[in-house]
Amino acid sequence: MWGGVLNSGPVFTTMRINQNGPLFLDAHISRLRESYRTVFNKTLDTNPNRVKHLIDRLEQPPETPFLARIEVHRDGRIVVLPRRMTTAPSSIRLSTQPLPSRYGNGPRIKQGSWTDYSNARRAAVSKGADAALLIHRDLIVDGDTFTPLFSLETGELAIPDSNMGAVKSVTLNETLNLISRKISVVQKPIKISQMNQIKDALAFGTGVGIRRIKSIDSHQINYQIDSPLEDLFCEIEDSGILEGHLLDI
Repeated sequence: MWGGVLNSGPVFTTMRINQNGPLFLDAHISRLRESYRTVFNKTLDTNPNRVKHLIDRLEQPPETPFLARIEVHRDGRIVVLPRRMTTAPSSIRLSTQPLPSRYGNGPRIKQGSWTDYSNARRAAVSKGADAALLIHRDLIVDGDTFTPLFSLETGELAIPDSNMGAVKSVTLNETLNLISRKISVVQKPIKISQMNQIKDALAFGTGVGIRRIKSIDSHQINYQIDSPLEDLFCEIEDSGILEGHLLDI
């Protein structure tokens, strides 16, 4: 799941299933193919119709919207695991959780079990937060089930550097592709100690939808109305692309 290549465990992606079917299905399949090739050095022989068929055949799926974790094992076997979601507040509070020590720097592959994500979320919830922000040596790595997007005082819109361990975000990339304006987002190291340089912050995720980040470790994000994320937030909300939910752990 994290950094390098693990010796066992499937690669996976988690997609949202709305009333009209899977959201961003083609992009999730592309990420699965890329991860499968990276981890197992083989080409994945599948297509969106095959995955959609497996989702449609779930015996007792949760009420929509729900999440479906799509696992691809080394032998090419595909497993669909549904997960419920609960409604999230419009602004979420984050608690920082350390990246597990066995994972180093470098882009992460979503591989293995759900354990690290669920443990990070449980730890955040126990501290009174809505979700976990993963950090490593003062650097923001990623969210537990979302990608943080920051508006910096420099005028840049930034997400954590992939070399710090950030996962390629299907939800963020595909959502930005659907809106009417061209948005330029850079990837760069972002430190927790630089929070006073953050004008605004949003969380993008399959489960969380799009949510304003209200605070990190009880330190308030000093939201400014002139932030370029304000218009982006309103446009995506008005489009109805992403409703706000959280994974029900």
